[in-house]
Amino acid sequence: MRLLNACALFVTALGCSSAGTRTASGDTPPATTVSALDAPPAAVSLPPPPDDTEDRMRAATAIVPIGTNCLPREAPVPPRDRDESDDDEAPTPRTNGDSQRSFTLGQVDGAVVVCLHEDGDRPYVGLLACWNVDPNSGALTYRDVVPIPGRSFRVRLVHGCAYGYCLPSAADDLANSWAQIGWSTNRKAVAIGVRGNGMRVDLFDAGTKASRGPLPLEPNYGPSNSFLNFAFVEDLLLVTGIDAGPYAGVWSFSTTPTLLAADDPLRSTERMPDRDELLSVYSGGLSVLDDTHALLVETGLMSATVVDVIAHTRQITRRRGVPCSGFELEDFDFGNRSPKRGKCKAALKQLRSLRGAPFVQLASGEYLAAQITTASLVLVDSTTLVAKRTVPLARCKK
Repeated sequence: MRLLNACALFVTALGCSSAGTRTASGDTPPATTVSALDAPPAAVSLPPPPDDTEDRMRAATAIVPIGTNCLPREAPVPPRDRDESDDDEAPTPRTNGDSQRSFTLGQVDGAVVVCLHEDGDRPYVGLLACWNVDPNSGALTYRDVVPIPGRSFRVRLVHGCAYGYCLPSAADDLANSWAQIGWSTNRKAVAIGVRGNGMRVDLFDAGTKASRGPLPLEPNYGPSNSFLNFAFVEDLLLVTGIDAGPYAGVWSFSTTPTLLAADDPLRSTERMPDRDELLSVYSGGLSVLDDTHALLVETGLMSATVVDVIAHTRQITRRRGVPCSGFELEDFDFGNRSPKRGKCKAALKQLRSLRGAPFVQLASGEYLAAQITTASLVLVDSTTLVAKRTVPLARCKK
């Protein structure tokens, strides 16, 4: 695979296009033929926005060379939580300047795929490498470096663009901001959400890269503070946002002109489906199980809620028998090192290892999670939410 074919990979897998010329309004103009007399003055025209796909591919392959069938040894893990310092098995954090790396996990054409991402101060950071994974052995097989549909990941915008998708000119103040980018599971659309106070998400046609405008928002609905990431399942955008306290909710938005009805179950993803309580993914996470289902994980793995975007239903599974009080679980959310009873401490150790882990669902019905801190896969029973087996991912010897 050559770098010159990088955009071609996006064409094949996700509908990448070299199109992207912007007008002053930020829209991609239709292909039309005009005479010289009809053409606007040259001073009015804007230069084509940069398609940074090849630059990002070049930066990625400099870190993880093409054909590498193992996880780089220097790949760092996120800093350990404050309450992990008494865990002798917790790995020592490694860093790469100011960069950190993380995983996304998904299924593409029936294969389990894991992708490695980097964010930091280096230019063109983002997606580094992707592999097909053998869930039984942890063996990795290098594959085209193409984002997993449905999962957002962090990038730094360059001149307002990422992978050739450019924010409208009205958003020039965000030209070099950190953002989350993700492709829909149906490969029809791309979303770019700029992180910071409040929420701004722009939608694009995946094939033409033309702007579809901002995500329609509703008054008094959505995160009141910063948003973190999103899942893009079919035409539904599920957004994780932070609110007051150790709470992170998930709000759902239709990316079509038709907004979700007030009584639609998908419009209440920030609440428990079986009781009038908030559902916090603060110590859990948001995952894409397959092309039509998302998973909301609460406090490590105390509960898991499956969201079916086709049937518009939510189904929750609760973990039983965790020997911890409500106060101890709240401390777990806060990351406090308050004294814990022996049995609770052992239980939280396993929950902690799955904090923030992405999940997929295998054909067997079991969940598979990518454990970021130990670079391993964890097989989880989807009915009891108990971890059954851990499989280390292949690591490079050098």
